[in-house]
Amino acid sequence: DPFRASNGSLPLVTNEIAVVPTGPGAAYGIDLSDPAARLSSPRTDIDGDVNTTFLQGTLRLAFAPNWGSDAPDCTPGTGPGATIDLVGVGPFALRLDARGTNLFFTTPNGAGGMLTNVQASFRACSGDYDPEFPIEVQVSYSTNATALFINGGLVARGSGVVAAPDAATRAAGVHFGSRPDGTGQLRGILDSVVAYNIPLNLVTNPTSMAVSLQAAPQGVQLHWQGVTNWPHRIERRESGGSTWSVIATALPPRFTDTNLVQGRTYDYRLSTGVGLPLELLTTTDPGYLLARAGIAIEPAHQPGRVLLVVDRTLTNDVAFATSVETLIRDLWSEGWTVSRFNGPRHDDVTPTNNPPLIAEVKGWITNQFAAAPESTRALLLLGHLPIPFSGMLSPDGHPYRPLPADAYYGDVDGIWTDSTNWLAAPNVAVPNLAGDGAFDQELVPPNPSGIAELEIPVGRVDLALLPAFAEATPARSELDLLNRYLAKTRQYRRAEVVLPEALVAGAFFTSNLVQEAVHPYTIALKQFAARIRTAQYGTNVPAFAAQDFLTAGTPAVWGLLGGFGNGPGGIHPNPVVNAFHGLTPRVTANLTAISNQPPVAFSLIEASFASEWNIGNHLGRGLLAAQTNGLSWSYAGAPRAHWQLQGTFLNEPLSQLWKQTFNDAWQFPFVSTTLSNSFGTQVKVFTGQRSQGAYIYLASHGDPTLRPKPLAPVHGLTSVTNQDNSLTFQWNPGVLSNSTYHVYRSTNGPGSNWTRLTGTALATNRFTDASPPAAPRTYAVRVAILQSATSGTFTNLSAATLWP
Repeated sequence: DPFRASNGSLPLVTNEIAVVPTGPGAAYGIDLSDPAARLSSPRTDIDGDVNTTFLQGTLRLAFAPNWGSDAPDCTPGTGPGATIDLVGVGPFALRLDARGTNLFFTTPNGAGGMLTNVQASFRACSGDYDPEFPIEVQVSYSTNATALFINGGLVARGSGVVAAPDAATRAAGVHFGSRPDGTGQLRGILDSVVAYNIPLNLVTNPTSMAVSLQAAPQGVQLHWQGVTNWPHRIERRESGGSTWSVIATALPPRFTDTNLVQGRTYDYRLSTGVGLPLELLTTTDPGYLLARAGIAIEPAHQPGRVLLVVDRTLTNDVAFATSVETLIRDLWSEGWTVSRFNGPRHDDVTPTNNPPLIAEVKGWITNQFAAAPESTRALLLLGHLPIPFSGMLSPDGHPYRPLPADAYYGDVDGIWTDSTNWLAAPNVAVPNLAGDGAFDQELVPPNPSGIAELEIPVGRVDLALLPAFAEATPARSELDLLNRYLAKTRQYRRAEVVLPEALVAGAFFTSNLVQEAVHPYTIALKQFAARIRTAQYGTNVPAFAAQDFLTAGTPAVWGLLGGFGNGPGGIHPNPVVNAFHGLTPRVTANLTAISNQPPVAFSLIEASFASEWNIGNHLGRGLLAAQTNGLSWSYAGAPRAHWQLQGTFLNEPLSQLWKQTFNDAWQFPFVSTTLSNSFGTQVKVFTGQRSQGAYIYLASHGDPTLRPKPLAPVHGLTSVTNQDNSLTFQWNPGVLSNSTYHVYRSTNGPGSNWTRLTGTALATNRFTDASPPAAPRTYAVRVAILQSATSGTFTNLSAATLWP
């Protein structure tokens, strides 16, 4: 019998079908062209083996239809004429619609109905295939996810299976190429039907990992949803380190770590790299998820030193000079020490003048870092300071060009070169020539020891080249905008402006739901949003609600947005995409009206030309020009960059989050966008080595010392000199009932080190310094409150109130 299996099993039904050759040698399929054709087999073979599993597995088959899809460019384009089951057990089926344009997978819903778990557009036109080279389709499924593949390519992801067919349906067997009732024939040749009991090619790495605290015994719980029940590797390091140690192998959905020390901060790394068969993955890189946690983390009384570089062409302005001095005093009030340098201004007219200016700034930074490498924690470029460029890059699919690379200033020991000639060509916007001052690198380069790291995280506040604001009513010059930025950061530091600890996120690259499911930028930004949400809310994660934070009017600490760019100064120019999502085009000029300025503090944007922040009226820099909010902006870099913002919910400053993003880049795949790169454009490369740096074009604009959870400072600070010359200070109690206080003293003026006078925090709003030094002297009082986040507990410190 031609239909007998190798173990002797026979089909249940073989009606009007024939075996036909489908390739050279002993390659055969079955022809299901007859209107009465039917083929079904028992679910359980004669030897007891189960042919089809329902809650986790894979169905893979190949077929060659004798019709074309009912699509505009297909001939004859009739489709099969009725919905067909390529393979299935009752409602559990891989199906094609009557037009032959939609492939979908259905399963029982557990209540007598049927779910469509995943679907994708399908196209089969005459000449696209023949019986010897049929179309291959595959569905991989589990209780957490499903995925469709056509000719080996992932085309759609969907929801998990919730129920299996009932006993009667299972007993009827597996049907091929027609519905269970014998209708809806394939009208073509079916070949090579294979079933597996594991979900081949499903990406088993979860998209996000949440952290919660366990009270007894005290510990940290990691939570994740695995696509399959495959074991996951858990690794840990102390934050700031580079070496990971495996601490467990665990099954989803959780793992508890009780072996930790109070006061220390830990990073956790989750991956499926535990003897994982390659066929279970669509990619072979580990796909790590990172989380940060800690219990009773000590406050950062002195977070470190800030290198402040100020545009010296602006310092003659009295108002700006005063604003800079106030900034230094504000940084000092949060414990930072400050080293200042007045640097040269970028030359926008004659670019060849800039290399020595860049070298002047970099030389000062390098010398300052060498003098105090352990304490130097942030670099703030204030004004239109020299802009380094590097590479010949196209991260957005537009002509290749060198891109701004402030990472150069933060990389103290990397080996940067300027020896490559990229000449003008049809797809080159700006050449990059050997010795022209523009560097060659796409990634932060390794140092002589083979380590690619950013020693100093860089933040830039550059509000030049914003004519939209200069031409608005009222007109706002570069100096006006800089002064306003420094004023609003002061308000934020002192909790005079408070935003909800929330995220407003949206990715808008597609015009239908099918595209939405597979678009790489959309997937990357949704995963990024999920990581922020779970870090913020823990396991109680709100559903992803796509919003454009530019127009939503929703107050939030974080905003994440992706969409088509309209040049560097706009977003959402595509009317079809806009109609599908209900979007409004936005340009920088819209931001000049206070009513149009989004109530978001820290934002990331993915759009064409967003990486070119040096161009006039750039949308990201325009956000920093807002009246009240708009404190930082970063280029998202999706889907290549992997921003690591876990520490934000333990109130770490932006500088540390940005630095971790750069220095953990080696853990993720690298996708080159360099002209004539050695890998081939857009090829994913995973090195897993610390010599792989982050993309040079990841931009961070704003004050890097800002923290997401500022506290209001004390008010009403007064002092009394006692008869014994001691000083007694008193202040109004903090607004929160659990407020405690620390007192500090300095004799060296703004920007210098503090001496803490309180060993443990004071529970009262009164303090006496028994031996005050002679003037000049400054005292500082800061609120200290133990706060909880989903990922830990930490003592938060307010900005200081200073005396005198």
